[in-house]
Amino acid sequence: MKRTIAICGAGIIGAWTAYEAHRQGHDVVVIEPEMPGGEQAASFGNAAWIYEGSLLPMSTPGLWRDVPSYLLDPLGPFTVKWSYLPSVAPWLLKFVRAGNSVEKIEICAHARRAILTDTLGRYEAMACDLGLERFVIRNGLLFVFPSREEYEKEALGIRIRRAHGLRWDEWGNDELHTHEPELGPHYRFGVFHPYGGNLLDPGAFIAAVVAALKQRGVRHVMARATDFAIENGKLRGVVTDRGMVACDRAIIASGARSAALSLKAGDRIPLETERGYHLVVKNPACAPRHPLMPSDGKMGVTMTATGLRLAGQVELAGLDAPPDWRRADIMRTYLERLLPRAAANIGETTRWMGHRPSTPDGLPCIGPARDCADIFHGYGHGHSGIGMAPGTARLLVELAAGQKPGIDAKPFSAERFR
Repeated sequence: MKRTIAICGAGIIGAWTAYEAHRQGHDVVVIEPEMPGGEQAASFGNAAWIYEGSLLPMSTPGLWRDVPSYLLDPLGPFTVKWSYLPSVAPWLLKFVRAGNSVEKIEICAHARRAILTDTLGRYEAMACDLGLERFVIRNGLLFVFPSREEYEKEALGIRIRRAHGLRWDEWGNDELHTHEPELGPHYRFGVFHPYGGNLLDPGAFIAAVVAALKQRGVRHVMARATDFAIENGKLRGVVTDRGMVACDRAIIASGARSAALSLKAGDRIPLETERGYHLVVKNPACAPRHPLMPSDGKMGVTMTATGLRLAGQVELAGLDAPPDWRRADIMRTYLERLLPRAAANIGETTRWMGHRPSTPDGLPCIGPARDCADIFHGYGHGHSGIGMAPGTARLLVELAAGQKPGIDAKPFSAERFR
């Protein structure tokens, strides 16, 4: 049955869901107060990776031992702002508990695998359909380590990825530096995932997707969704700061700001913002041949349309605290080890901070809301929004249309937080 579906948010999840809903024949309206693809979206400034192997949650066994260091080191790769600790403590406790056993990690990885399958192929198909092929790059992804021994410390992730059918190439020092001649000598072992890829410019890609959909009849309402109009359990429309948008179904895809809107639909979701930063070297002296991730920096280093992007860091400080630009600048230190020639001639740079919408258990919230079965949650993807967007969109539209989902939707349901 044809529906009128309102999508609250135009980040990567909202853009993909609008595309999938329109492709399946529904009337679609996107409600977004700012320009799609703008700096307000987490997907604007992330590492731009499309990676099927992003199976493990952030929280893993033994993480609790590291919590004191998160509080004491303001420039570490994961930090908690002291003044925000009372607010974030309940979420942080759930976060640690969610990863306190291998069994929980395996269950999470199984659910994530279902939604990540063939994600790069889906991007290529969408880009071909919309004439946006230039944005999707299939060039693999390269993880680099100081030694094989450092790589083997990630035994749990290696085992889980192999169990789910993922395969990769392992490069020793000579082969690694043949493939990446600009790589610094600190890194002597590499793991290359040939099925991975990246977006040339995530923000521009989202803007281009929404623009292409508007040409096909999708509406964009420049407004902020604030509530829902529900009568006798049925949705009548989305209430915005510029009036009501009539619809049969509504999807909450407002990223880190989804919690307030979800509460209007009856669900109190433990959603936190993992603030991430990036540093872009506009005209680097050199660039890697593949997107890189150094094991000691845990950041994506990707050549994009705007320059060499270093994206990473996790900061728990809330939605309203000002950026701590030291967290962007610290990535220069890693660049010195990773690509010495680029670091020595760094030139003009730009910085950005954005909000990753994160649940404590590493799984997005996808499914119907408590107070109205016509409203659906679609957020909470943490570090994996780009990769999970195609699978999330398909699942959301199947649920909204009353179809039998192609994958098990239960692991993503808001019921797990009730």
